[in-house]
Amino acid sequence: MSTKAKFILLSCFYQVINHGIDLSLLESIEKVARDFFVLPLEEKQKYPMLPGTVQGYGQAFVFSEDQKLDWCNMFALGLEPHFIRVPKLWPAKPLKFR
Repeated sequence: MSTKAKFILLSCFYQVINHGIDLSLLESIEKVARDFFVLPLEEKQKYPMLPGTVQGYGQAFVFSEDQKLDWCNMFALGLEPHFIRVPKLWPAKPLKFR
């Protein structure tokens, strides 16, 4: 694997183009995501990222109570392979999320 490919995999910054997904679908997904993040904190916290997991709502990469954190709220769901899905983490709001 090239150094550039390793950097892309490790940094998790990459862009996929010419994927054939309709732009209107991508825009609707982005809107639903924005609608989720403007919900009150109490609503988002109904879907917590539990310690040791990476799915749900929470802060990324919290390793200790003492560390300084960059403000980074995230919401992640595993889709594939099917066995990693956690249906209880799919939010009820916004309605179009489901």
